[in-house]
Amino acid sequence: MIENMGAGEMSEDRFFTYRLLDQLFPKSFKLKVFFVAFISTHIPLIALAVYIFLNSASEHSMLLPLMLVVASTVIASIVSIQLLRHLLGPLFACVRVIKDAQENNVYHALPEEYKDELGYLMEQLNKFMNLHRNLQVALEKADTANREKDNFVSVINHELRTPLTSLNGAIALALNDQIGADGDRVRSLLEIAERSSSRLSKLVDNILLAQKIDIDALELDETVIDIGRVLKDSFEENKTFSSKCHLEVFDDSLKNPPFIIGDEFAVRQIIDNMVSNAIKFSEKGDTVRGKISEDHGKVRVSIIDSGEGIPDGMEGAVFGRFEQVKNKKQGSTQGTGLGLHISRKLAGKMSGNLSYKSELGVGTEFYLEFEKADAQ
Repeated sequence: MIENMGAGEMSEDRFFTYRLLDQLFPKSFKLKVFFVAFISTHIPLIALAVYIFLNSASEHSMLLPLMLVVASTVIASIVSIQLLRHLLGPLFACVRVIKDAQENNVYHALPEEYKDELGYLMEQLNKFMNLHRNLQVALEKADTANREKDNFVSVINHELRTPLTSLNGAIALALNDQIGADGDRVRSLLEIAERSSSRLSKLVDNILLAQKIDIDALELDETVIDIGRVLKDSFEENKTFSSKCHLEVFDDSLKNPPFIIGDEFAVRQIIDNMVSNAIKFSEKGDTVRGKISEDHGKVRVSIIDSGEGIPDGMEGAVFGRFEQVKNKKQGSTQGTGLGLHISRKLAGKMSGNLSYKSELGVGTEFYLEFEKADAQ
């Protein structure tokens, strides 16, 4: 954990005496120490001189002056120890700052208004701690980047291998004349090859799109979009890839569909990712539904599945980069972990929002929200 703390917490007890002496000797820590030493050594002499002055005319034994010297020496020692302890408070604070940084990864800010040697030390220590903190942040970012790289290699290896295997198998069968003149068989193999090719193309598109978003190089248009048409097109296109579940759009959503402002390619990308994600987490015979609704000037596009649902606290994994949520029923993770991550980024760049609500054992609704626009 990294946190900045002001000097106030340490100043109250550790800097009080130092601040008082700084009014007398603002540019020298040595003079502050010498002053404390002078006071402590001269208290007995001052007490003795006062006694002699007050009793110069009378005759007394030496016992009383001796006792006075001893008592004043003890008092002087106590005062000097306390003064030195408080005077050295800033040094103790410096030690505390270093220990907290080393042991707890917590960074305190020391005061920099003093102009003596100790003030210079605190100023330089602050600079060193800022440098150390920046290095710590850089190391954390590097560790995160390394983990993302490892996840990327693992995901890409899996996501490339599967469609390539299907594609190569279909092509090999066709080239080896093992299917003869069976037209249906040829068509089936070509469909497998087409799906695998489309999957590879989509993977490459997602990787390039994620990179553009990261470097803020993505330019989005602003056009009026018929969101009902986009939703219908997405469901029609995904039927090719969905042989295990039914896809349907609520009829009411297409009767008088609203319009939104945004980049049509990006909106299509988001809805395609939402639909394909719902298909991946659906079982054979399940139904994935699409719905458009309006509320308080906002347009909501919902994709609803009847899968196993998402546990609480998983939002970071659902929308994380290269994060994959395991499908318990299928016993494996699904997808690259890029689709929903990209979709939320795209929605945010168009002043929209992508989120979800889920119930375990019932299903999940992912919804995309935009401000409603007038049709043109």
